[in-house]
Amino acid sequence: MADFIKYMNTHKLGKPLSNEIKDHVRLQYENRYTEAAVLHDIPISIRAKISQKLYEPYVKEVPLFNGCSVGFIKQIALILELPW
Repeated sequence: MADFIKYMNTHKLGKPLSNEIKDHVRLQYENRYTEAAVLHDIPISIRAKISQKLYEPYVKEVPLFNGCSVGFIKQIALILELPW
């Protein structure tokens, strides 16, 4: 946004046109960055931590996984990651 403002000021586009451009850029940003899109931009290592935080407690409660190792539980949680 700072680059747009600098451009608009340099070229003296005027307040009404500048506001229209800013509104358009904001609208594009808001529409483009849905939750899934934002999460997709996060590095894989951080997404893995998010998946483990969200799903590991639930996986631990599944009777089928009783007695399984912590590492195995973590791997199952990774498989259940959000649709990135």
